[in-house]
Amino acid sequence: MIRLMLVFWIRRLPPVASGATSVNPEPKQKIKPVFWIKHLIPGWRSSNVCESRTQSKGCLGFRAGTWAPSVRVGTLVTLMAALLVAPISAAAAPADGYWGEYAAKNQAKRLAKKKYSNQQAYGQKKAKKSYKKSASKKKIYQKAPDVMSGGARPSIAPQKPGVVNFSAGYAKGNIIIDTAGKRLYYVLSKGRAYSYPIAVGKPGFAWTGVKRITGKKDWPDWRPPAEMRKRKPNLPMLMTGGLNNPLGAKALYLGSTLYRIHGTNNLASIGTASSSGCFRMSNNHVAHLSKIAGVGTTVHVVRSLGKGHAAKKKKSSKRYANNS
Repeated sequence: MIRLMLVFWIRRLPPVASGATSVNPEPKQKIKPVFWIKHLIPGWRSSNVCESRTQSKGCLGFRAGTWAPSVRVGTLVTLMAALLVAPISAAAAPADGYWGEYAAKNQAKRLAKKKYSNQQAYGQKKAKKSYKKSASKKKIYQKAPDVMSGGARPSIAPQKPGVVNFSAGYAKGNIIIDTAGKRLYYVLSKGRAYSYPIAVGKPGFAWTGVKRITGKKDWPDWRPPAEMRKRKPNLPMLMTGGLNNPLGAKALYLGSTLYRIHGTNNLASIGTASSSGCFRMSNNHVAHLSKIAGVGTTVHVVRSLGKGHAAKKKKSSKRYANNS
């Protein structure tokens, strides 16, 4: 493109007349820079070119319509130098001032756009993950039916627990629940008591106090309280009595509260603190306790009996003599 422009300008320059002289006998005058600029533009003719050799004032020393060879060469050299130096100086110029600020603004815009696109993509990924989590939770905690069957109701044989020496000072026929020891004692005569292993309330659900047995029921229905159903949405409103029911084969109700001494369908929980305030026993043990503890029996729930109040009963020497 630059080469074509140079050829175009060279062709537009006026030719040098044959036999013409480019030197004026008059005193030399300095040629104005505007003269060179005017002749760089095609079709521009200076009105100050001498029309006759007799004119001296304002004459630049050339005949009308003529150019000296030295003028043509100087013009070309100046033009080529300007074309070569301009891009070099532009490339070497520091990015400061207006153009530096403009470049910095453009870079900041590009970075902001890239950051926004990255954030948008991250937000979409996060939304997909949260949707997957919520969907998985919905699958796990599907709403249970309002009424569920507890299953079969077989006959449960009572099982007598071990007898221990008991010196805690409670009256005969009372029930003492040792929360720390995870034991239920039914006081017999002469400082003895039945000792049942039980499950007690987990941390935050344990309690102490004195209650009376107000009712007994075989294969009781289970109605989870609203607080429990809020924690476990898969629980039903009602589960009928049966082997699958958490209340087991029998339940002894304590006062006007929701707490009970009951059986269980989870024998592995016996001896642990895992209930919501009730006291679990095996179905065979609760069947035995229900036979000897009637309605009105006093139940003492204590934090701990301490050591030495309950000990296993020693075997008598007479029994060993008879067996030998």
